[in-house]
Amino acid sequence: MTEDLAEELSVIQAIYCRQGECSINDLGNCPELMVRLQRDGEITPSATVVMQFSSLYPEQPPTISCQSQNRSWSRQLVTRLTELGKQLQGGPMVSEILNQAQEILDQLRSVGENQDTASTTGIDGGTSEAKREGPVSSNEAQGEGPVSSNEALREGPVSSSEAQGEGPVTALLMLDHMRSKVRYTHTILKWATGLALAGCLLFVGKFIFIVLQGHAANVKEYIKLQRSSNVDVDSRGKKCKERMMSVLHQGILLGKGFKDFSVIECSNQQEVQEIFRRTELVPLYEDHIVPRLRLYIPPQSPSD
Repeated sequence: MTEDLAEELSVIQAIYCRQGECSINDLGNCPELMVRLQRDGEITPSATVVMQFSSLYPEQPPTISCQSQNRSWSRQLVTRLTELGKQLQGGPMVSEILNQAQEILDQLRSVGENQDTASTTGIDGGTSEAKREGPVSSNEAQGEGPVSSNEALREGPVSSSEAQGEGPVTALLMLDHMRSKVRYTHTILKWATGLALAGCLLFVGKFIFIVLQGHAANVKEYIKLQRSSNVDVDSRGKKCKERMMSVLHQGILLGKGFKDFSVIECSNQQEVQEIFRRTELVPLYEDHIVPRLRLYIPPQSPSD
């Protein structure tokens, strides 16, 4: 186990410090972390997340497996956590993966509780799966083994927007600045492509815009990553989170849109306008970008 990984895992042990909540098996070149996640005030674990690390970590994300109250939850957890690991590749990621796992679980539990309420009031004649099952740990599969990352990825991710029948959406974000432009740009590209989002990272003058197009849940996930992850460096060169991002627009998919995600640098307002004209996103351009460019970009001379 490397010193960096040992330090990460020691922090996790300090956070998940209740009895039986966290265990680390030092298997030489492939250490294993097991964490039981649960809601505050509850005794029964909602899910158990297991991460196996290779000697190439963090350049190679951990292999993730999960055991939760039902197999569907496990598949969704593994799929989304594995994707997050790919996005965070190359840096510390254990804490962020576990934080994301807890958020996903809370969402799934809320949906399950709503279904349970419908069942008890006669809307659904069956008994909910979560109520039939008792506490589930990595040692108690109740007839089902844990779901691994390879198994979950074969079926593809399941997003809340797909489950609810929501269509694609468009979002327009604005960043205040980038101190480490190369690092920040690389991170944005990884997130957007990993979440199957089209659009662009657009630099024009001192302005930085991000256009995102894709399923609502994936756009929401991107925004969450943007706000909660270390994406840039501060004035002292230390990694920091994005504190000054603005969501200028988020709504149903407009126009023809983008085919993929790319990085675009524009030298004048006419180039920006042409991008939004080609993608049939002119209302987005006129409502949110033009007012800002007019304030800060000097008008072009006739010779330009």
